[in-house]
Amino acid sequence: MKVTNWPDCDVCHKPVSRGKAGALSVCATQVKRHEAEVRQWKDAHPGPIVSGSAAQSYPRAVPWVWAHRTCQDGETGCDCGYWFSGDRFDTTAKALGWTLHLMEKEWLASTEWEDAVRRFHSVTNG
Repeated sequence: MKVTNWPDCDVCHKPVSRGKAGALSVCATQVKRHEAEVRQWKDAHPGPIVSGSAAQSYPRAVPWVWAHRTCQDGETGCDCGYWFSGDRFDTTAKALGWTLHLMEKEWLASTEWEDAVRRFHSVTNG
């Protein structure tokens, strides 16, 4: 199924009229910070089993941002380390293709990729 009703821009909160006008991006600086925070967390909580309170302190992954390309260029205050236009993500098949591609990136686990996919596509858990 093709996405035709694009979410509003996360930056300016105005409608994104078509996929090509918007892009999904993740901030490289935030990803690097998250990776460092996870290393610190793991050093502070060694072992295969941690307490519930320790698990709750695990660093939150970096969200993907949906925005107009013009809003992303400098307005987010962060470098768009990785981005692609919405028309390259507008079907579930394309989203799967991106997922398989991104799974090769070590930094993917530092992002909320699953949330990004679910935001645009109806995907069930089985």
